[in-house]
Amino acid sequence: MASPVSAIEPMLASSMRVMRNLTAVETLISAWPLLQQKSASSPSILSDTERRLFLDLPDADLEAANIRAVTSISREQLIEQALSHVESLTYDELMLLNDRFWTPITAEEKHAVFEAMAKTSEDGLDKYLAAREFDSDEAAIEIAAKEFWKRKQAPEQARQRAAAEAALPYAKEWIQHLYREDNMHWGFVCLYNKAVQQLNPGQIEHFNYQMEDVFRTALMYNGSTDIISRKWKLLSFNAPDTDFSSGSQADSIFLKAFQDILDDPQRYQSSENVATLGTMTEHFVHGIAGSGLLTNTFLVINPEYVSSILNQGRSPLYDDMWMMAYEADFPKPGHKYIEGYEGFTRVRLDQLVYNFYELRLKDEIGIDRIWEAAQKSRNRAFIGMDPEEATSSITNSNVMRGFSRDSVLGKRWYAMKAAREA
Repeated sequence: MASPVSAIEPMLASSMRVMRNLTAVETLISAWPLLQQKSASSPSILSDTERRLFLDLPDADLEAANIRAVTSISREQLIEQALSHVESLTYDELMLLNDRFWTPITAEEKHAVFEAMAKTSEDGLDKYLAAREFDSDEAAIEIAAKEFWKRKQAPEQARQRAAAEAALPYAKEWIQHLYREDNMHWGFVCLYNKAVQQLNPGQIEHFNYQMEDVFRTALMYNGSTDIISRKWKLLSFNAPDTDFSSGSQADSIFLKAFQDILDDPQRYQSSENVATLGTMTEHFVHGIAGSGLLTNTFLVINPEYVSSILNQGRSPLYDDMWMMAYEADFPKPGHKYIEGYEGFTRVRLDQLVYNFYELRLKDEIGIDRIWEAAQKSRNRAFIGMDPEEATSSITNSNVMRGFSRDSVLGKRWYAMKAAREA
């Protein structure tokens, strides 16, 4: 039987008291259940030593020395000012509160904490943090931490805003629109079908690396650099493990899985027939739908698409890379679709961050019309609604050379470059 603290042992092992050799991890783990019980039922009976152990604070003399090194005001005044007018605190005072009265946390210590968080379930992490809420100082520390990170990030954010404002006049209207909306992300939810999940892990890792590299390059060429390129997100999940990896029954499973992910991504990942990828969604405060990711379209990775990247040698052609895009609410009752359309279309990979994304963002035409246009293109993968773009010949754009001048994104990048230099 698992111990009552097994779910949070990684967090306890990465506590500052343990990492700085004030407390043995075995001591903290064995003491934790009783300390948690006391803090929940009657916090006042905790001794100062127990309180510091439970809240991961320095010993009293060390804490006092750390405060004196940073400020002339007392601990009580720091807490009071954080609660009443946090803007009056100095950067160093905010850092001290953010670091819970420890001297600055090292990069190695931060890495250990992040590693521990990755090993701890969402429920375990919530319980670990909630256990501290009995202490009145925790609210002050949280307020100070938010102000600290706001100030710490301010110079970089100002630099990014200036770069974005300089680039905006040359960007497409839809990119300007996404910048003004200022959502957390833009992009798609993506499902790995059962057949892909069964591939060699090394193959999947190599495929993911190649795919991400293509997107990085496409985002450089599509005009979003310095504007929204950092917010691009492909939020990946495994599709349910069923007997169907293709065909209409598989398509129905993908559609339901996507809706389940929108409803509750963590519950979806904990489903019995889903092999979790450990996709983190806790930071999506307003859910996936409120994050900026498209909800009218999702992507599916199948073995054929994997082959379009991995089976081309060392310099695969961008022209031959594509992915399957599904219409999230297909079929709409009473809607008449173009004959032959089955609710999805191939899309050339680079166009997921350009023509296709613009069309699905505006949602003015259905995917059936996009599918129809794709039938005229290489690999029947959508390139653009413009007939000239749709039927454009192979450009030999590849991983080594980037997008050539005669490619869709190449034309866009060189035109934008010329405009900025004029």
